[in-house]
Amino acid sequence: MDEKENDIEIEINQNIISNNKRNIKKRANNNENFGQLTREQFELMKKIREETITRTERYSELVYSNKSNDELIATESFKKKKLKLEDTKKKPKITEKKNISNNSLDIKDINETKEKEEIQPNKERIFKSTQTFLFYDGEPLIVIGPDAKYYVFIFSLISFLCIIIYSLKKPFIFLRCLFVISYLFFAITYTLLLILNPGIPTNKKNMDPTILQADYKQCNDCNCIYLEKEGKYTIHCGECNICVENFDHHCTIASKCIGKRNKIIFKMWLYSVPILFLISFLYLIF
Repeated sequence: MDEKENDIEIEINQNIISNNKRNIKKRANNNENFGQLTREQFELMKKIREETITRTERYSELVYSNKSNDELIATESFKKKKLKLEDTKKKPKITEKKNISNNSLDIKDINETKEKEEIQPNKERIFKSTQTFLFYDGEPLIVIGPDAKYYVFIFSLISFLCIIIYSLKKPFIFLRCLFVISYLFFAITYTLLLILNPGIPTNKKNMDPTILQADYKQCNDCNCIYLEKEGKYTIHCGECNICVENFDHHCTIASKCIGKRNKIIFKMWLYSVPILFLISFLYLIF
């Protein structure tokens, strides 16, 4: 391309830019008509602006590079195609929303229907895996979980070891008393943990049925009726197959769930184990 043609193109671009600037200034000065541009005028101004930007960029590249005008146009079209492909890759796939029929229930509707189910206090509670031996006023007092075999094994093993340690040596009386007390503390807490009710909800047969329908819920698996509010929660244990108030976890060594009524005894039993091992170690040394 000749230098004269380049100069002519640059002059044309400068004239276009100056005309656009002049028109914009006129619009800005005339405040009444500036905000009343039609859609066609706005689109036309947008096209002129884009065209001037592309022309200036193209001819600035012509001045500083040895490429011809056709080569530059070809590279620009290639770039535009590349950008379009990248945009299509980046766009996430829009999944079509399936039209659900009006007859189908939402999750909220299902929850509402569950909450609206009538509570039947006359239904007997079902004890599947847990074994109950003693009831007081309709409430279970002695409840043994499904993992009682672990209690038998651990209790017999530790008792056997304690008998051997006690018979090996005879230190001073104070240490012997401590050893016996620590063993009894372990044995009593472990036995109470085995037999006591972990927190099975109390029977609600004598309560007003209107209060039951409003504030209480009933488990479909074991028919236990429980109250759910802040600070109180009830969970159905899959191992014991019974509901437990303030359920913490299911302990296989303790042979049952840890809940509202046996949390304190469980903590006492946990403290008794290291105390027994410490005193038995001192018993062997001294």
